[in-house]
Amino acid sequence: MADRIVQEDVLQHGASIQREGDMSWERDERMAAANEKWWDRVGEGAEKGEKQLTFLKGF
Repeated sequence: MADRIVQEDVLQHGASIQREGDMSWERDERMAAANEKWWDRVGEGAEKGEKQLTFLKGF
């Protein structure tokens, strides 16, 4: 009886570790996507800045 309770606890603990690992993987994926979007916006801002600078150099 006690062995079965310990075994169930171990299985539940393993399942919670697996869920935590899955959630951290999803969080990493979301962070990577957000980081990529941020760098895209930085790139767009740099392009606009270069165009404005080129325009201002014409004066």
